Amino acid sequence: MAYGKIPESDKTPYHRRLEKQFNIDFSNMKPRTWLIEGQTIVSPEFKQQGKPYIINRALRAKYQQQQTQPKPSLTERFKRWMDGKNFKQPTEEEIQDSEEQSEEDKEDEIEQAQGDGLMEFNEPMFPEEIE
Repeated sequence: MAYGKIPESDKTPYHRRLEKQFNIDFSNMKPRTWLIEGQTIVSPEFKQQGKPYIINRALRAKYQQQQTQPKPSLTERFKRWMDGKNFKQPTEEEIQDSEEQSEEDKEDEIEQAQGDGLMEFNEPMFPEEIE
């Protein structure tokens, strides 16, 4: 756990034990000074290089390069659809796979239909009113 400057009013008995153990006074610690795993460290000071608008412009350009091309509008997509450019011709393997699947589906439907005739109820599902 990392501890920085703690006001006197916020210290708990645990913080006081840490102060005694590591000979530190949390309420008088310098800015950017931290106690981490028994060691005191000073966090680095980062300085901005360049003006914010220049940095933002560079970041925005980099982000826009990563973006994919914008989606075509609805009218453009409709024109492509009407021209048939949007459709991919299926390969022979895809056609054979779909035919095999349709044959398997038909066999499954036949098996299910035959199995449905096996279920019979001898008693009515809702008995008549009891007098």
